[in-house]
Amino acid sequence: MDKTTRTLYFILLVTGGAAILIYCFGGGISGNDFWWHVKTGQWICAHKTVPARDLFSWYGTAHDFAWTAHEWLAEVILWHAYSAFGEAGIFLFSLLAAICMIMLLTFQIRVHLTESCLAAGFYICMFCVVSSVFFYGRPQIFAFFLLYGELYCLYEYREGRKRQCIWLVPLIACLWSNLHGGSANLSYLLVLVTLLAGIKEWKFGRIYGEKWTGAELGQLLLILIATMGAVCANPVGPEIFVYPYISMTDQLMMNLISEWAAPDAKKLGQLINYFIPILVLCSGVIFGKRKVKAQDAALMLFFLFLFFRSTRFIIWFYISAAFWAFPYMLPCRLKNVEKRLEKGMVVCVEFALLAACGAGLGTCCETYKNGNLISRVLEEEMLEVIREDAPSRIFNDYNYGGALIYAGLPVFIDERADLYKQDCLLADGVSLMLMQQVNSDAGTVVLDPKALIDRYGFDAFLVDMSRPLYAYLRSHEELYKEVMTQGSAAYFASVWSSED
Repeated sequence: MDKTTRTLYFILLVTGGAAILIYCFGGGISGNDFWWHVKTGQWICAHKTVPARDLFSWYGTAHDFAWTAHEWLAEVILWHAYSAFGEAGIFLFSLLAAICMIMLLTFQIRVHLTESCLAAGFYICMFCVVSSVFFYGRPQIFAFFLLYGELYCLYEYREGRKRQCIWLVPLIACLWSNLHGGSANLSYLLVLVTLLAGIKEWKFGRIYGEKWTGAELGQLLLILIATMGAVCANPVGPEIFVYPYISMTDQLMMNLISEWAAPDAKKLGQLINYFIPILVLCSGVIFGKRKVKAQDAALMLFFLFLFFRSTRFIIWFYISAAFWAFPYMLPCRLKNVEKRLEKGMVVCVEFALLAACGAGLGTCCETYKNGNLISRVLEEEMLEVIREDAPSRIFNDYNYGGALIYAGLPVFIDERADLYKQDCLLADGVSLMLMQQVNSDAGTVVLDPKALIDRYGFDAFLVDMSRPLYAYLRSHEELYKEVMTQGSAAYFASVWSSED
């Protein structure tokens, strides 16, 4: 296949991917986990230090909760971007980051663009749809690029092309532990997988391992040790080394946070966006006839394991697939674009995709005018009522914590779920929110909501109206006064507190 055809297909894929992304971003991006991150970045910039104790929870500050601020550097960057350019800056940063990733992934599979054209097109399209859910104002965006960078270095080393790239891996790990420490363990695990894949020469079915030379083994071992040390180079220190494993083994957090939950093929959206693409990308490795390199098989299994553990790893799986999936895809070759009519058709398709990009940008502009670029779970009117009421011991729904933090209001719990494992605060908060005991070692325990409320002395409640707690508060008007509802949120004040 000639270079011109490959270049044309590359341009079409990138432009098509951009059109899909802009369309998906047209309605704005999620504000989930953004608002408290940007507030933390503001605090760090103002105080010139990284917090080690809780700042935002009235209970957490009163009991001096330790806080692992493992995303401090990303939060500083997000705060500077937001303070300089507002919501438009964060929106454009997220959109351009997703487009940039599309370009990098298309570049990585460029050799296979014309040999496996249908698979490449399907892969890019599905990645665009899924990435629109994950590429928004959160520290994990930086981790996506660090994952790509490390895999690039490891594969360039394996293929003997740019072997000096391998020495960048410890630097990547250091950045990773400061930008998104919660996933920084991947930096040394990927090196370990690469090293073990070539520890000896072996063959099992179609999978084979090529033994590293003594010098290569020594280099990889040195890189592994340096990478593990680099992960600890952050304000928290070695705590980051074990932090991800502690979080991933907490069953309450895995059940509470939707993106941490295991995937469910019975859900149509997950079946289409997750399971079917995974089957397509893995099909060549599993069912093909070509011999499979051990590193490719190991990485496929590694990221499959992470995905089946938690749906949030689907984007990591997609990124990794650009490195190991396409050499084994069934061929579906494009013919060379030589005739004038063929070139004219390609130009027409490209202009149509550019027009789609323009239309999508027009939708984005309308969203900007309506002030909806970043979603908010609480409107200013609700926040103003809470400010005027000035509760000192509010109970808030888990999903409303970030909005309260950004507004400068104290919270009970928020999206920093790992922080609230202390004193069983998260378990108590979720138990009250759902009106059923969770995370109890004593078996089935009947929840006494009044006893739990009295234990913490809540003087106000901010709850989602879909929660069982809302029905409980409504049914006890003599104790709790419904002050305001807005959207799905309801604010109650304790009657005894109002009288005082």
